[in-house]
Amino acid sequence: MDIYNSEHYADPTAAVAIERAMQPPDSGRDADEKGLRLLAEAVIARAVYDYAGLVRCPYRCEALLREKRELEAFFLSDWFRLACGLNGAHVLRILREEVLRRDRS
Repeated sequence: MDIYNSEHYADPTAAVAIERAMQPPDSGRDADEKGLRLLAEAVIARAVYDYAGLVRCPYRCEALLREKRELEAFFLSDWFRLACGLNGAHVLRILREEVLRRDRS
């Protein structure tokens, strides 16, 4: 798919996941499930990337704080737990610690 290139999606995982998720249904149930799993992984990876950027950002305007709250709600959601089987609160804590640890180094 030409529209899912590096100009639109810097993370190639997202492009691959979207392409696989959009494959025709006759490609088999396993392929559909794999495509959906890749899409879920890409969504979560992007959320982690975005949240890490917000944790490290020194600015505290309302729009950034709202985006950070939305991402925190995503990590604490049932969808997140269903998609990856992880405790979102634990993931947020580890992510904050890791970002701050790397910034100190």
